[in-house]
Amino acid sequence: MNQTTRKVYLSLLNQQGQAVSGEKIAESLGISRTAIWKSIQELKNLGYQIESIKGSGYLLTPSDILNPDEIKHLFNQNNLIDSVFLVEKSESTQEDAKAALLKNTPNYALFVARNQTVAHGRFKRAYYTETDNGIYMSLAIKPEKSFQEMPQYTILTAVAIVSAIKKLTQIQTKIKWVNDIYLNQKKMAGILSEATTNMESGQINHVIIGIGLNFAIQQENFPVEIQDKATSLFAKDNPTITKNQLIAEIWNTFFELIDKPFIDAYKRDSFILGKSISFIKNGVEYHGIADDISPTGELVVTLDESKKQISLSSGEISLSHFEQ
Repeated sequence: MNQTTRKVYLSLLNQQGQAVSGEKIAESLGISRTAIWKSIQELKNLGYQIESIKGSGYLLTPSDILNPDEIKHLFNQNNLIDSVFLVEKSESTQEDAKAALLKNTPNYALFVARNQTVAHGRFKRAYYTETDNGIYMSLAIKPEKSFQEMPQYTILTAVAIVSAIKKLTQIQTKIKWVNDIYLNQKKMAGILSEATTNMESGQINHVIIGIGLNFAIQQENFPVEIQDKATSLFAKDNPTITKNQLIAEIWNTFFELIDKPFIDAYKRDSFILGKSISFIKNGVEYHGIADDISPTGELVVTLDESKKQISLSSGEISLSHFEQ
């Protein structure tokens, strides 16, 4: 998209669902009507849905093409993200964010990609991706705070995802401690949070929050070995929202909740609490009941045999089995 076409696109976007005449766009941008027409054709060729309404002009309707301008346009006043970058070819948006942090990036920068070629979650586990049918993004933050001062970003992000999906679609998703989002008892999204620390000051220099969300991957498209374990938000039906809308709403919700208590919301949306779980610690398998989640995000478990209550850290434990 050339600069003139981008300016035309922004003019249409800023009309918030209302038609605008080519004459008005030409006048505001100081370019010819012919240039406007050519830009409209380019936008249509790129896949944007633009209606030509007789007597009114051009109307841009929501499209499912990832677009940083549209994402930023949908941010609300609480959203602190300074910049949104579309990475055309990404191995991992986590790595894209890390590379950008070595440069002079804003305090809050979001990196989105149409796909990732080396996508992974916690413990370097790979996951299935599909171009244009998933949301792959990482938020880079420069908090300059101590570890104790920081919010529980993974928990906050999980709550934001579930809340955003519910608000936009009325679809109820659930959280598997600590970083997975489930729909219909299958994994739909995962979160990966990483941080770098200044050893001298003890402050956290950077935090990167990555999200991989299966948006519109058809259920039969998942590899056979995970079809009964993975799903997407719209696995059978056509999407009722766009990826841009969901991306913006997730981060709008994230920043609305960042200074508020959100552990109770996390507990409310958890499907682990009160259920039987198994986990492996130091090579030994344990069984118990997931009783609670602490204010710092630890899973509180009562062991079956000893009835002893212990707290599990997400950094060292992954559930090997849980009651569906």
